[in-house]
Amino acid sequence: MRIIAVINRKGGTAKTTTTDNMAVCLAQKGFRVLIVDLDPQGGATVQIGLDKRQLKSTVYDALVRGKPLPKSLVPLRLIMLISLPANIELDGAKKN
Repeated sequence: MRIIAVINRKGGTAKTTTTDNMAVCLAQKGFRVLIVDLDPQGGATVQIGLDKRQLKSTVYDALVRGKPLPKSLVPLRLIMLISLPANIELDGAKKN
């Protein structure tokens, strides 16, 4: 297993676009790919085709509510691609 992280504190640096495009390309090549969206704006979630307002479970549920991780995963149309989506709820997980 390899982990690829696309991280930058500055906005507008193409993190989401890079992540989603790389994930789709790797999945098309036969690699199993998990996209973990840790942004409360849910950019990677939306860009990959999910409606962040309709999610039954998100990364917030796994991190804060203790929900088992597999219950928060969303399989995507591309067979080797899975998302751990985020929405604005994640904003409430910030450390005080």
